[in-house]
Amino acid sequence: MNKRLLIAIVLLVCSSSVLFGQANYGFELISRAVPGESETVFAVDNLCYVGAGNTLQILDVTDPASPILQGQFALRTLIEDVYIKDGLAYIANDDDGLIIADINLPSQTEILSRMQFSDGAFGIYVDGNYAYVTAVNAGFNIVDISDPYHPALRSTFMVDWAALNVDVQDSIACIACGYGGLYIMNISDPEFPYQTGLIDTHNTWAYDVKIEGDYAYMAYSLYDGGGGLKVVNISNPYVPYVEGDYSAGTEIRRIDYSTECVFAASRFGGMTVIDVADPGNPHPIGGYPHAYAKNIAYCNDNIFLSCGEDGLMIFNAPDLHFPTLVCEYPTFSSCYDVTAAGDYVYVSEKPSGLIAIDISNPTTPMVTYSHNFYFEDGEYGGISPSVSVVDDKLYIPSYRDYLGGDHDFRVYGLENPAQPESLGIYNDLNMGPRGHVVIDDIAYLGNSGTLKILDVRNPDNIELINSFYGDWDSAYRMEMVGDTMYLATMETGLCILDISNSGWPVEIGGFETEGEAFAAAYYDNHVYLADWDQCLRIINVENPEAPYEVGSYGVGLYEDCVNVAIMDDRTDPYAIVCFDDEVVALDITDPANPIEVGYYYTRDPRGLFIQGDTVYVADRDYGLYVLKLFGHVDVPESEAAELPNDIFLAQNYPNPFNSSTIIKFIMPEEGLVSVDVFDIAGRKITSVFNGNAQSGTNSVIWDGKDNSGQMAASGVYFYRITAAGKTSAKRMTFVK
Repeated sequence: MNKRLLIAIVLLVCSSSVLFGQANYGFELISRAVPGESETVFAVDNLCYVGAGNTLQILDVTDPASPILQGQFALRTLIEDVYIKDGLAYIANDDDGLIIADINLPSQTEILSRMQFSDGAFGIYVDGNYAYVTAVNAGFNIVDISDPYHPALRSTFMVDWAALNVDVQDSIACIACGYGGLYIMNISDPEFPYQTGLIDTHNTWAYDVKIEGDYAYMAYSLYDGGGGLKVVNISNPYVPYVEGDYSAGTEIRRIDYSTECVFAASRFGGMTVIDVADPGNPHPIGGYPHAYAKNIAYCNDNIFLSCGEDGLMIFNAPDLHFPTLVCEYPTFSSCYDVTAAGDYVYVSEKPSGLIAIDISNPTTPMVTYSHNFYFEDGEYGGISPSVSVVDDKLYIPSYRDYLGGDHDFRVYGLENPAQPESLGIYNDLNMGPRGHVVIDDIAYLGNSGTLKILDVRNPDNIELINSFYGDWDSAYRMEMVGDTMYLATMETGLCILDISNSGWPVEIGGFETEGEAFAAAYYDNHVYLADWDQCLRIINVENPEAPYEVGSYGVGLYEDCVNVAIMDDRTDPYAIVCFDDEVVALDITDPANPIEVGYYYTRDPRGLFIQGDTVYVADRDYGLYVLKLFGHVDVPESEAAELPNDIFLAQNYPNPFNSSTIIKFIMPEEGLVSVDVFDIAGRKITSVFNGNAQSGTNSVIWDGKDNSGQMAASGVYFYRITAAGKTSAKRMTFVK
């Protein structure tokens, strides 16, 4: 098996944050926002710094039972690790590399610089004028940070397998390298670090390391399950050896050290305090097994535990034998919908609430307002399934879940867009509201088997105009075009209503599907219907009394189509579609034959809002994504001279395809090129081209066959070009 692929698979198992993101194409990630799963934590004095998804939260923990949020800011990619020193945050920010931010004023943070590596930054340690960064397949990197505005890479040392985490003491660095073992390095000359020793871990995955005195403490997991802590004697860094080993019976992901104790975080074993006073006999003395732990920090008799979706757990532990859980601080928001107005984005979420985000600088969004509607019996309850802005007002419904809360429809004023002001609530709803739309001070609200029609001219006295009962189980997202409403419903698919008399809709047509319709979007006499397991349905509604299907997309390729929106202010129109765990862009110039031109993996996308060529995606697991769509790329030879002096790989065409597809690439100069095709598991299927290619535009054809001449199976494939020591890859879909 390809070593890089195996590393990716192991990291996927060990850390949900390392994903097969190389498959994304057609979209550019501008930024992400809204706190997510708690991945990492760092504590110093009375402040705790939590990496919540892609957001760094700064908490005052003077009273550890009642943390106070002092500030937060979002980055584009996942915060894998963070180190705080002298008012600066040094962040290992996955694909965005090293981020240095000024956090002296937590409410007014500022990014000072960024430095990218050829692979994702995973771990970081700061000492003096240097930051030591592990970047998985980009090795161990020493960065001069004496000028935080202009960090400079001093050296890179490539390790076997994967550079994951690092710790430094004086002139010694220890690097946990997965199956590559534990590297011991001399870093006395940052320009020329060299390896002095190695602990070969064989089938043991070295995940994290901490150094104290003559010992390095290595957290590990085992290939066939289990894990623990190894105590490595590094008094002679040229001859390191394992002096003690604690088998935890479960993998240990991350560790911290203080006063002859190691604090261990385990996904399935929670938190463990390990006494290492006797290096040859490390043993547990306390802990808390009931947590899904990802990272850990110890400070001032408190233990801070990052617990993914469960947020941050804080333990008070003056006696390490008996740590006491004093606080569970939520960091995770499940985003359901999103809308934008001016410099602000508004997100509806679960727990039921509303978040306002300043995107005046789109690469660094800032949360300015966050409010949960319900809090009962110590738990938040309810879901806010949709949100919209019309003129200077924001509208958001909410329905209770099993934890409590009420069904209601809320109106907020946006006189100050950073701090929405509640203007009124309508709560006479018998069932949970879903999608809604507001036109001319009339709100249409999907409310199970009815369409509630509300007069919202006076928000503090919202009045019911009518309840329209439809032949459906549940009404979801809808779109209004003139006097016509296109409504997605659970049981009957597409329902078309005439609302020329706003209070008294008349059903004039529909298209029944075998799926469950979640959203309807209109463009040029066609409705694009997100129809769950039937994927995207494209319906001609030129005659609303007799709609008919002209095309579809996604069956057999994707699962669970839940939303769709149209981007129509470009040369070609596009449908942006949310499937089970990805956002897909389709060129719909010909509605009967949509062509995929973009793909971006999130996790569980639900809400969509399009503004120009910017796509806002609300993801139930990973917060808010801000994407830009490039669309179909096909560069003519006449433009080749204007391209940078590098390889350019275009999207294959057609895509999807069922017999053959054209792959175009541009070479800045003549040279040897290989174009290979891989399946979704990373196995090489065939070599499409291997030889000398001319400068300028080149085209090759894949006929869908593998190396043996057999037709490949339908599915997703990746094609990769390699030339001049560089590679580029894209995703394509084959349908027989």
